[in-house]
Amino acid sequence: MMSNIKKVMIIDDSEIIGRRLVQLLSLPSLKVFPVAKSFSQALEIFPKIKPDIIVLDFNIPGGNGIELLKKLKKIRPTVKAIMLTNSTAAVYKRKFKESGGDIFLDKTNDFINITDAVFSLTGSLE
Repeated sequence: MMSNIKKVMIIDDSEIIGRRLVQLLSLPSLKVFPVAKSFSQALEIFPKIKPDIIVLDFNIPGGNGIELLKKLKKIRPTVKAIMLTNSTAAVYKRKFKESGGDIFLDKTNDFINITDAVFSLTGSLE
């Protein structure tokens, strides 16, 4: 059923990370969109795609993932967010949660958990 397919947008400037995320999340119940590689590109693409879930990095050209999340939440308050980053300081985790983020993952240790993280959010999107 088309209505059960969730749209996922990836925001990361790493070609390798972006490609791997698309591979991991290319499943029948998800539609994964091409990777936005900068703050401005994400702001341009986001309103057109209207994703259900975003997977973003903290460090992105033109800004940071927390500031971007705040802007994206103003455009689409219902969007769910997963931060997948190497910037794992407690202050970033706290600011991410305060900005409406849902799941914070460490790229080094938690990358393999990205599919489970996305699916843990899809139930709350119905």
